[in-house]
Amino acid sequence: SPGMELAKDYIEYHFRAYGLEAPFPAEGSGENGSGLGYRHQFELRGTMEVTEAGLAALAGGRAMQFEAGTDFNVMGIGGSGAATGGVTFVGYGIDNGPDDWSSFAADTDLTGEIALMLRFEPMDEEGNSRWADRGWSRRAGFGNKLRGVLERGAAGVIIVSPPGANDPRAGELIEPGGGGSGMGSVPVVMMSPEAADRMLAASGGDGSPTISSLRPMADEGGAVMRLDAVASLNAMMERTPMIGENVGGLLRGRGELADEYIVIGGHLDHLGMGYFGSRSGAGQLHPGADDNASGSAGILLMAQRMSERWEDLGDTPRRSILFMCFDGEESGLIGSRAYVDDPIAPVEAHKLMMNFDMIGRITGGRVSVSGANTAEGFGEWLEPYFERTPLTVVQPERMSGASDHT
Repeated sequence: SPGMELAKDYIEYHFRAYGLEAPFPAEGSGENGSGLGYRHQFELRGTMEVTEAGLAALAGGRAMQFEAGTDFNVMGIGGSGAATGGVTFVGYGIDNGPDDWSSFAADTDLTGEIALMLRFEPMDEEGNSRWADRGWSRRAGFGNKLRGVLERGAAGVIIVSPPGANDPRAGELIEPGGGGSGMGSVPVVMMSPEAADRMLAASGGDGSPTISSLRPMADEGGAVMRLDAVASLNAMMERTPMIGENVGGLLRGRGELADEYIVIGGHLDHLGMGYFGSRSGAGQLHPGADDNASGSAGILLMAQRMSERWEDLGDTPRRSILFMCFDGEESGLIGSRAYVDDPIAPVEAHKLMMNFDMIGRITGGRVSVSGANTAEGFGEWLEPYFERTPLTVVQPERMSGASDHT
């Protein structure tokens, strides 16, 4: 986005001003003819454009055509292609629930079928998850549900939001090409509950089921039901890759330790207007001051202070320090993974990574510091700083993996 481009320019401007070296190979002559630059480029998933979208059904002998954008949308989690098959309702399409709960019977075979699947996971009467105290469990993810039906041979998937779900996304179709990418090779569409009910009504005659009547059965598991309907899906998508950029600056070490590296990092991207990764839906502003402008500002502050005092150390041996603001963290730690795959020195030469993510709130005078036990002597080194700070330092027993240190 334009905002991200400005943020990267801002970080690079200050790294230059602090006198940090450009650490990454650059096209052309690079910084001052050195062949190096401050940007580390990598490919993001990019944008997905749906070029063809079709959904039709023959239900109870009646031919039905559905309208893209109103009745359904093609989802990016599937693949391009066409599929025609009998429609089989599979509940939530989950085979790994607690206490051996499963949407499927042991012998469920969906070979060549179009799986009609509910979004989310089993719910209580208030529309909340039965498996999570807040939101939905990981089992509700599209990838997990797709695996459940694809392993059983489904040729295509129709996803419908269940009525009564306590989630603002339940009343909306996912945008064309949305929902993620690369999770399955068969065409996948999201269908509105109203359009799905029209298909069910035609397939069942006078005693036809509805999405509302099928949901209680799906909540209990083992809800596979073959319908008197054949559906045809057509999905064609074109992906345009996007280029992400980490921004980094190097404070060069001295003596016998100069070829060892410490990375001080934090992610620069955030959710913006919520078009991906948002729990509250697209189009709502997600202020970035906490996540992660606070971490990015911390990186700049450390880079400034250390660069100002670096020469005061004289010939004292010291490691090289790479200050990094990562891109693509909110998309799944993509920028930090790209750096690990393509570092400026062998991974073995990297001795420590310190990550700063969401340091800005300090609610109640508390700050969380994780991972002090992940390096020999690290906890002892930190202890005097913990004792001197007026903040209450909280040290979680477990290390979260949800940021770039991973």
